[in-house]
Amino acid sequence: MAFAEDEARAAGLPALRLITNEKMTGNIALYGRLGYAETGREDIGGRCVVHMRKPLPPA
Repeated sequence: MAFAEDEARAAGLPALRLITNEKMTGNIALYGRLGYAETGREDIGGRCVVHMRKPLPPA
């Protein structure tokens, strides 16, 4: 995750977003500890996905 965040920051992006399945509760908790916040849930093909976002302050 740190590599992806560093690459996004180097590209000048203001935030990094990710999507995970709602059943992956351990992953959702991990992402929360890493600073990601849930921004919504959506049904995609009969599966509920969780959208998450983390703001990236400039380096």
